[in-house]
Amino acid sequence: MRKKNIICFISVLLNIFFIFSGIHAIYKSHRTQILQRENVNRNIIKNTYYLAKQSQFETLNIKSGDIVFLGDSITNRSEWEELFNNPNIKNRGIDGDTTNGILNRLNTITRGHPEKIFLMIGINDVLHKKEPSYILDNYKQILNEIRMDSPDTTIYVESILPNNNIRSNRDVKFLNEELRKLSGNKIIYIDLFDKFVKDNKLSSKYTYDGTHLNGRGYLIWKQQIYQYVY
Repeated sequence: MRKKNIICFISVLLNIFFIFSGIHAIYKSHRTQILQRENVNRNIIKNTYYLAKQSQFETLNIKSGDIVFLGDSITNRSEWEELFNNPNIKNRGIDGDTTNGILNRLNTITRGHPEKIFLMIGINDVLHKKEPSYILDNYKQILNEIRMDSPDTTIYVESILPNNNIRSNRDVKFLNEELRKLSGNKIIYIDLFDKFVKDNKLSSKYTYDGTHLNGRGYLIWKQQIYQYVY
């Protein structure tokens, strides 16, 4: 009798286990579907945002006396014209942009033959795990196209900033060293990395999310490039 009760008890436990396992599997599957839908929606929003910004820039004109800030969200999220009190400054940053994205929309800038271009791009490539060689090849193409299409434009290559959303900033440091070597023929490299890094990360004084800068961060950036803007 006792043996029979033990078997019944074990059977009940197994049934409870299988029931909860089934519930967990259903919940996990449902949660995965929700996350997948959310990711799809985010990508759609991101793509439509990017296309809208790109389309807007195609309708706007760059003039020969303009100073263009070109890059991704780190560039886009600053009010450069107000920061420098200069109406000739044009912000051509787009959230999520990459070196390949810059290549695809570069003609909207070079056709106006701006006086200066301040270029910072590449961190999204790193976050997307693109090889450094791929990023550098795109960078060289960007610089070559600017040189060919707008030879009188001075290009300021700004180093990629440290980022807290990757395991190591080793690739960022390597890329910056290689970018430094591209200086010459109206191409000037500006080291910003060392001004923002602390303990191999983007200093918490200048960011809230480990990637983008706060107001204090943009003031530091301004100080470092002030002499080149003017």
